[in-house]
Formats: sequence, structure tokens, C-alpha cells
Amino acid sequence: MKIFTKIGIQLNNLSKSVFDYFTNTYKADQKDFSIANAWGQVLNAMEEMARLNLFYIEDSVTELNSVTALRHDSIRGLSTLTGHKPYLGKAAEGVLMLYTKPNGQPLNVQNVVIPNYSLLYNRANGLEYSIVLDSDYIIIPNIFQGSADLKVVQGVMEEQIDTGTGEKLQTFHFDIDKNYYIDNDRINVFINGSKWERVNSLLEMSFNSETYYITAGITGGIDVYFGNELSGKIPELGAEVKIQYIKHSGELGNIIGDVDFEFSTPLYDTTGEEAQFFNTFGLSVKNKLLFGSNPEDINLTKRLFNRIDKSNVLYTTSSFEVFFQKFNMFSTVKAFQKIGDNILQDDNIVYLMLVPDFQKRISKQLNYFNIPEEYFKMTANEKARISKMIDESGRKPSQIQLNIVDPILKRYVINIKVVIFPEFQMQKELVRENIRIAIANYFIQNKRYDRIPKSDLVYILETVPGIDSVFIHILSEDNEKYKINNPNSNTLIGLDSFNDIILNNNEYAILRGGWTDSNGITYSNNINDPYSMLNITIQ
Repeated sequence: MKIFTKIGIQLNNLSKSVFDYFTNTYKADQKDFSIANAWGQVLNAMEEMARLNLFYIEDSVTELNSVTALRHDSIRGLSTLTGHKPYLGKAAEGVLMLYTKPNGQPLNVQNVVIPNYSLLYNRANGLEYSIVLDSDYIIIPNIFQGSADLKVVQGVMEEQIDTGTGEKLQTFHFDIDKNYYIDNDRINVFINGSKWERVNSLLEMSFNSETYYITAGITGGIDVYFGNELSGKIPELGAEVKIQYIKHSGELGNIIGDVDFEFSTPLYDTTGEEAQFFNTFGLSVKNKLLFGSNPEDINLTKRLFNRIDKSNVLYTTSSFEVFFQKFNMFSTVKAFQKIGDNILQDDNIVYLMLVPDFQKRISKQLNYFNIPEEYFKMTANEKARISKMIDESGRKPSQIQLNIVDPILKRYVINIKVVIFPEFQMQKELVRENIRIAIANYFIQNKRYDRIPKSDLVYILETVPGIDSVFIHILSEDNEKYKINNPNSNTLIGLDSFNDIILNNNEYAILRGGWTDSNGITYSNNINDPYSMLNITIQ
């Protein structure tokens, strides 16, 4: 900031003036003055302390301004002052099936006690997972046969304790390990062992109700707020204030394939003897461990400053879109309604199209051009879990119905012709590969769901090293089929006169072959074939 730069210059001048004064004074007594003298050391220390104070003031002013703040904790904390509640992240969760091994050894104890929040260690990703039970523990007898479901979330249950002051509007700050996130939906607060209810704001607290609300802390961590008796009960003086939360690793906790778990928590029977659990029992996946997400993108938090609906109710298409964008789990989020179609019965239905972020679901052997098309859609189980999550949030009014719809995949082919500089003539294959990477990255990261401009593609290809000139032509499967049946028609389907890709409500554009155009050319799904979803000619 300019003001501090000027102050810094003045500080340098002041320091030099003092140094010159001491030097001249010492010379008058035929003595030397330097930084090694006692007065020189004192002067140097005072100068450094003044600089540190200026640095601290500048940092404070910078980080307390929503425009200039740089640290993520500062931005999230400032957003809470505008009414926005930054999404803190979500732990991956799923269901494991406990089964008796067909050729397993007999259990060495009479029964096994599995406490709530027992820890499992995953050998594949090195993370810990907690078993979440509806009771304090379950008991597995040694005669157990068949299977049992165990709900599992990635992360470790952690708790912190503070003491009530008996004052109105008590606020407690709890620091969180910056190497981990906390699950936004698994935070519980207990007052003297009694679990209180979490609400969205002070306005939702009724008279003397055992309620609280939570926001991201201004300097990181989380802040817990209590009421003033008229709105929410006041924790009494000396009351134990305990907060419990799941500390997790975000999207790193998602597991797509097989599981390989072992218990981190030792298991015992009711007499205290340790059980050799995995000699008898095994674990397999019933519901995949998914939906782990990092805190909301910091750029999204900045965009939502002063633009957030203070009611926290999901009743408009934009509120649904913002809600799901915070999860960092979907590449495309689009909510829409069919109002004005002369069918009144569906005016209260919000249609939600969610395209999973398939980058987090594919292995290294797959890329944009060869991933199966089902990766662009959610399974029925995933849709059910999202609907349940919405219902449990309590934010959707009863009169609003939510319908999660699959994207209608629209297939396109792109023909590219480029002219490269003479010095790149011996590197055509490298240029070709860079073009494929650039196009794939664009479609993977694309957030637009109404139009994909051809000019965007031209622009990104012009940044590829070696390319001098670019020509692009886009073909639509639906348009080519229409031209075959209507050769004299000028109607365009899925394209416009600019050769841009045009999409309707729940349509999603992908580059795929498997169809024939109006000229009789068949395009394959193999990127290396002469005619595929992406055809590149280099001159």
C-alpha cells in the first residue's frame, strides 16, 4: 500500500539522520561510531521494531479488506460479516458390509465390542475412517453369520472443551488443525453433556431454546455463538461447553475401487480380551465412499460477498446452484424450472442437473476422450443420498419439489486445421498432442451450460506453442441426422450460425463419435483413428 511505502521511506530517512547525528557527535570526541557500539545496537533494534510494527499494521489493514485480503482464512472470516457462511467441507462417506469369511478362523473371543467412532485405516490412501453408529457401541457375537452394514465417514472425531461465562451472547473460538478440514454437517455442541440444536442464525433462536449457530472464524477455525435468553438459552457460569467435529481430508477420502481396511482402534470382548477380528470377518463396499469435498473455492466465496440470501432457504434456482457449487464435487451445476409451459402442475418443481467432477473418479489410464459415458452421470444411489442430504439440511420448503435429472449427452465432433511455424515442422506430433490436451482441459473445466463458443476453442489453440493459424469446424450428431432426413433444410440443431455449440436445459456437450454425418463419414471413439471425435490436420 502506498501510504506504508512512504512511511517506510521516511523511517529510513529518520534512521539515517539519527545515525549521522551519532557519527558526528562521536567524531567530535575523536571516537568511532558504528553498529557494533552499544548505542548503535540500540538504534538498530529500535529501527527493526518500528519496521515490524509497520509490517503488522499493513498486514492487518490488507487482510481486513475483502478486496485486498489474500489469506483464505481472512477471506472466509470476512465473508461471515456479510451474512455468508462459507462451506467448510464434507467428509467422504459410504457403507461397508461386514461379513463372515467363508474360510475364516473361529473368533478367539466370545464376542467383539465395536465402539462408536472406531477407526479404520485404509492401506491404499493412508487415511483413517470412522465407523458411525446409532448407539455407543454394537456387539458382534462369535456365532455371527451373514452380514451387517457399517456406516463409515473419512476422518477422526475430535473434541474441544471450554467453560461458560453466564453472559449473554457468549462466543467461543475453536482452532482447527490447518492440515485438515472439518465436516460442515457433523459438528455437535454439548452443554454439560446435553446436545443442543444447531440453527442458522440468532434470528432462528426461540425464547430460552437450547440452540447455537456456527460461522468460520475471522482468523481461521470456527466460532460458536449462543443466545441472550430472549433468543436462545445462555450457558450458565462454569458450564462445560464441548464441541465435537469430524476432522477429515476432503476429496482425498473418496474411494472408487476396492477397500483394504484394518482397525486402528483395538477391539475387545466384554471381558477386556483383545479380539483377532480380521481372522474371522471381512469388509466390502456396499455404498461407495464418495462426496468428500474440500471447503468451497475461495474465488466462489469472494463472488458471494454481499450476494447471499440471508434466509438460507433453498427456494430459487440460484440458491440451489450456489448450495451445490460449494461442494466442489460437480463440474456442472444447473437448476431450472419449467415455468411458462402452460403446465401449472410442475411450476413448483426445481430440476437439478448435476454432472460429477469425473476427474476425481477416473484412474490414470483414462482421460477425457476414453472415459465411459456413465461417468458424466450420477448413479441412482448417489441421487438418493443427495436428496436425503437436502431433506436433512432443513433448508428446502415443503412446497418445493426437487427432481435430480441426468444430463442429456449431446455428441459433437471437432475438425481442426492448423498452420504451424516453420521451426515446428519437425515437431508435428508434439503439437498434435498439445492440441488434444488443450481441448480436453477446456471441456473438463468448462462451466458454461448454455453455449460453448467456437471462439473460445480458437483462442486456447492460439496459445499452443508452434501454432500460427487456426481453423475449427464443429459437427453435431443431432444436426447431421436432421440433415440426412431433411437435406434441403437450413435448420440448425445443437449449433448456431456462428458454429457455436448451443445447449438447452439439461443438455451436456461431449466429444464422442459412434455416428455418421450427412456426407457418409463415420466417426469412431478411438482418438487415434483417421476419423474420430477430434480430427487434427497440421500444415
